[in-house]
Amino acid sequence: NFIRILPGDIVTVSISPYDLNKGRITYRGPLRQKPVDAVAPE
Repeated sequence: NFIRILPGDIVTVSISPYDLNKGRITYRGPLRQKPVDAVAPE
């Protein structure tokens, strides 16, 4: 399986106890919401 991630995504990483330089992404957090453009009242 493949988990798509982008910079800024919240993930959970499992790290190997034998080699701390290797890790596996096991979970990606909920999708980020796009910022809402604020509309100035007229």
